[in-house]
Amino acid sequence: MLMTEKLRKSIPSLYSGENIPIKNQVVHAKFFINNSTWWILEYSEQKKIFFGFVDILELELGYISEEELLSININGLKVERDLYFTAKKVSEIEELKDALK
Repeated sequence: MLMTEKLRKSIPSLYSGENIPIKNQVVHAKFFINNSTWWILEYSEQKKIFFGFVDILELELGYISEEELLSININGLKVERDLYFTAKKVSEIEELKDALK
């Protein structure tokens, strides 16, 4: 399960971080499959859209459809949530430090 009710309530709504420097924003969830990772900053429950970093072939910041994430299936593997990830600032995540340069 990608989203729990607790997680859904803890992720700020879309555009809530517009006036906060990206390095100070908080990543609330990490989803992954194979070598692809999604770092979630914001979420719209109404639109079912996340905003955050996507690291597939290169690191990008953008919108992510919850429906598309749920539909990914690679030889029976589906996108998973990192159950051991705890919320932290973007600047504290080693994999995202290149995006801050």
